Amino acid sequence: HSGPPASGHLEDGSVITGQTTFTKVVGGVTTTGTVTWREGKRVALLEKTKGIAPLFCSGNSSGDIHLLECASLLRLAVQTQLPGSSHANLLEDEQKLLALAQERGWLIHHFYGSST
Repeated sequence: HSGPPASGHLEDGSVITGQTTFTKVVGGVTTTGTVTWREGKRVALLEKTKGIAPLFCSGNSSGDIHLLECASLLRLAVQTQLPGSSHANLLEDEQKLLALAQERGWLIHHFYGSST
């Protein structure tokens, strides 16, 4: 759904996305925020926590590397795509993160199989 209905009324569950902002309606409450990517995820998290690093972070793509690096204790790289997936770009991006996680000794989980 690329924009609000012609009437201008947003239904529960409607999501309008833009380059850097979003609007979402849940339970009749409208929320607007910023969509973050790469380093912006870490920056936004640390702004919300007033600079306090989280104990744990997880992610599934190379866009989550900065977020995982800010965790003070545990980092989890997850793979959601099976090898041979029709989502080749996401699979490739997840594999980049998994390789880095293995190199750095982070936790790894494959949602479709066993974890290491």
